[in-house]
Amino acid sequence: MALDMPILIFDTSTVVATAAVGEGARTLGEAAREVTTHSEGLIALIDEVLVQAGISLKDVDAIACGRGPGSYTGLRIGLATAKGLCLATQKPLMVFSSLLLPALAAKDEAGEGREVLALLDARRGEVFGCRYSRGAAAGEEFVCRPESIAAWVDPRASMVLVGDGAEGHAEVLAEQLPASTLAKSSSHTSRASHAAESLAERFKLGDIANLAAAVPVYLRTPDIRKPKVPASALTPTASSPAKDASREGLPSALPAQLLKEMRRSGLRLDREGRWWHEGELVRHQRLAQALHRWIDQLEDGEFIVRLDEERYATIEVEDTPFLVRRLRVQGEGGARRIFVELSDQSIEELTYDSLRTGEHEALYCKVKGRFSARLTRPAHFILGELLEEHGERFVLAATQQRFFLS
Repeated sequence: MALDMPILIFDTSTVVATAAVGEGARTLGEAAREVTTHSEGLIALIDEVLVQAGISLKDVDAIACGRGPGSYTGLRIGLATAKGLCLATQKPLMVFSSLLLPALAAKDEAGEGREVLALLDARRGEVFGCRYSRGAAAGEEFVCRPESIAAWVDPRASMVLVGDGAEGHAEVLAEQLPASTLAKSSSHTSRASHAAESLAERFKLGDIANLAAAVPVYLRTPDIRKPKVPASALTPTASSPAKDASREGLPSALPAQLLKEMRRSGLRLDREGRWWHEGELVRHQRLAQALHRWIDQLEDGEFIVRLDEERYATIEVEDTPFLVRRLRVQGEGGARRIFVELSDQSIEELTYDSLRTGEHEALYCKVKGRFSARLTRPAHFILGELLEEHGERFVLAATQQRFFLS
């Protein structure tokens, strides 16, 4: 018998965003999508499952979101989206462990007498994990290397191992947990629909999250700064829109602070001009070059990568958004001109009067009319050969003028 409690469920803890509308044990709509950034596709995915279910957002009884562990950026985007939808529609929020999805997928395979060990890929050669018994957590959540998993679970126990972390480290886990077996391949992908019945039962018992207090569970310290969201930003106001004119039941906008949270990409540009994403170095050269070309800056000074007017994500910049990789000198004497080759591979003439010294005697200049760029050591050496002492200051002779370093 249907419980007549449609719940919107989604999880963004892995590279696959999963969403479903469940009504007790029934799945009314379900979809998944592999993404590079959850901020671009999550709302569309939610809309897709609502259409499949034949309902609008105002028809669901609750909104449930995976709270981690998992991807730092994915978890923030997922929970921020859930909170924004709850605020706009006045629906209650539910949260669940992202490890619950694979655990429930393997529950029947484990049967009555065996536990399920749910493992998600934590990157950096680690896994997130938790033991489950008949769909309920039987231990604490942990993060460790597969080679050290015996410190968290009994290596003699016979368990069913499930999740992308179990599948990705199957050989090592087989050595560490010889009495355990790997779940069938179809169980390793997290699916929001697996939690539908469990969440319906919890909803009946009044298991509702505090909207302002709900936070992601990372299990380890993020590599990027965690933004501070004041409780006031999570409180509905008279100006908070409740519906979207383009589709009944969907919010036309989310609170500004939550939108800002959703735009955080997990990208960091370090002092040496290298791109990082959630602690992992971006090694794809063309991708790194593209990210440099997309750098822009908002009016409040925050740096972003922008695809167009609407599609952009914020980034963390350690020093300057651009580096001067090389200098090219044309002409001779006072008529020479100096060109800078930047980290995005563009070339422009040096803005001579913008040269200044910074911390540790590093040299900086203005590029692209508005950005600051730091000269790398090779560029610094070339410029040093063009400097002349003038009393206690240095001057740069170029285009028949003399520019003092500030």
